Amino acid sequence: TERICAAIVRYQEEKRRQMEEEERVRKEQAFLEEQNEAEETTQLRHVKFTPLEDDDLAVIEQVQQLPAQKMIQRHVGSNIDVCVKDLRTLGPGKWLNDEVMNFYMALLQDRNNHR
Repeated sequence: TERICAAIVRYQEEKRRQMEEEERVRKEQAFLEEQNEAEETTQLRHVKFTPLEDDDLAVIEQVQQLPAQKMIQRHVGSNIDVCVKDLRTLGPGKWLNDEVMNFYMALLQDRNNHR
């Protein structure tokens, strides 16, 4: 019976070691997956959000200096006007207004119609 008890103890210890090793491997895999996801997200951000060129920044600065009610662009198909005050809502920490969103949706619709 001592041999059986010793065998049972060894079996239980081996089982515990296996379970600990499986848990360690699971945690390591989860960590690696999180790292991969974070790297992919960072790579996507670099692809989606390229910095504006200096010329573009200069145009934006010029437009920002215009009077708030000055119309910048009219979408012909939908008669949506975008004024300086509308474009100012594109700044950090600002709420977009409906005109900017409607204008953008009209541009997307145009692009879709031309395909």
